[in-house]
Amino acid sequence: MKLSPIDNNPCLRPEGIKTFFSSANNGDSPTPLRPMTAVTMRAYGDGKGLFFDHKALQNLTGQPTAIKDFKNSPVSHVLLKEYMRANPINLAHGKVTDVVGVKCKLPPVFEEHHAEEGLLFLSGKHKKNKSTPERKNFESKLINEAIRRGQPILGVCAGSWQLYESILRIDRNKRVNSSSLAVAVDDATLSLEALRLDTPEPSGTMETTGHNYRGGMPRMSENGNKVVNNKQIHRIEIENESILQQAMNEGEAPAKSKQHSHETLPGNITVNSVHWRAIDPTKMPNWATVSATSVADASLSPKSVSTNEPLMNPVDATEAFETKFGAPVVGVQWHPEAYNVDDKKDEVIGNDPAKHVNLIRYMQKAGASYVMKKSMLNEFKGLVISTLKN
Repeated sequence: MKLSPIDNNPCLRPEGIKTFFSSANNGDSPTPLRPMTAVTMRAYGDGKGLFFDHKALQNLTGQPTAIKDFKNSPVSHVLLKEYMRANPINLAHGKVTDVVGVKCKLPPVFEEHHAEEGLLFLSGKHKKNKSTPERKNFESKLINEAIRRGQPILGVCAGSWQLYESILRIDRNKRVNSSSLAVAVDDATLSLEALRLDTPEPSGTMETTGHNYRGGMPRMSENGNKVVNNKQIHRIEIENESILQQAMNEGEAPAKSKQHSHETLPGNITVNSVHWRAIDPTKMPNWATVSATSVADASLSPKSVSTNEPLMNPVDATEAFETKFGAPVVGVQWHPEAYNVDDKKDEVIGNDPAKHVNLIRYMQKAGASYVMKKSMLNEFKGLVISTLKN
C-alpha cells in the first residue's frame, strides 16, 4: 500500500508538530526547528539560474531554502552575490549579508547533511552547461544518501535525469551484490553496499524531439514578484493512484481513471517544456515506475509566422517517474516551480497552474515531515540515553 507522506494522521503534518531540537542532555533552551528545502547548484547565467530556483521555491512555499554544494566550491555564493548585487531583487528568507554596500539575504550553504534539511530539490541546467566530475560525483552521493535515509527528493528537468541514473546505479549494485545486500524495501532502507559509485555510468536517458522550447527558459520578472515566460508546450497524462497524481490533485477527489487530457478538459494538465532528453522507461527497476507521459499533440506549440504551422511536435516521452516505497522520490521533466500562486486557470487549453503549485508544496511538506520525524527520533534517543545514565 502506498502511503502519503502527509497522510491523515495530524502527527505527520508539519503544521501539527511542535518539536524542538533535544535539550535533554545539556539543559539549554530548545531551538525551534525550521525545515529548509536543499537546492543543488545551478551554474547558469552568472547566478541567474541559481537565484531563480531559490526565489521561485520561496515564493511558492513561503519557507526558507539552502544551497547544497560541495566544500570549497568556487561558484555558489559568489555567483549568487554577484547576481543579487547587480539586480534589485531579494529573497524573502536568508541571512542578511552586505555585498559591496548592498544588503542581500543569502541562503546558507549545506555541505554535509543538516538537521534542518528537508526536501532535496535537484535543479535543472542549461543545455550549454556541463557538470564537472566533482559536482556530478557530489550530487550522485547526495541522491544515494537521501534515498538511503528516507529523505524526499524532487528532480526537475535535467535534475530528474541524474536522479534516474542514481536509481539505476543503486538497482544495478543491488543485483550485483545481492548476496551481501540488505534491502528493507518497505521503508526504503538500502545498505551502503548498494550506494557505491565505482560502477560504469548507466545510460538512463534518450534523445527526444519537439520538447525543447527555443523561446527561452521561464524566468523572474524584473521586480522578482513572479515567474514569466512560462510557455505551455504540450499536455501530459498522469497515472492513476500515483504519488504525482495525489500531489497535484491534493485537496481534490481522487480520479477514477487516467487523466486523458484531450478527452475532457477537467483532466487537462499542460506543462512547460525545455528538455532535450528524457528517461528511458525500458530500464526502470521494479521498485520505481513511470507516473506521467507526454501527449503527442502539437496544438499548443508556437506557430511559424510565415506558415502558421506548429514549430514543435512533441513526441511521446516519459514525463515523470517515482519510487514505489518509502518517502516520495519523484522526477519530472517540466519545471513545476515556474508556476505562480496567482496564475489564472486557462479553460481553453486546460492549463491549471494550481496543480503544479500543489506538487511543489506537497513535496516541501514531505520534506518538513521528514525533518520533524528525525528530530523527534533524536529527541527520544536523547531522553533514553539520559534516563539510562541516571
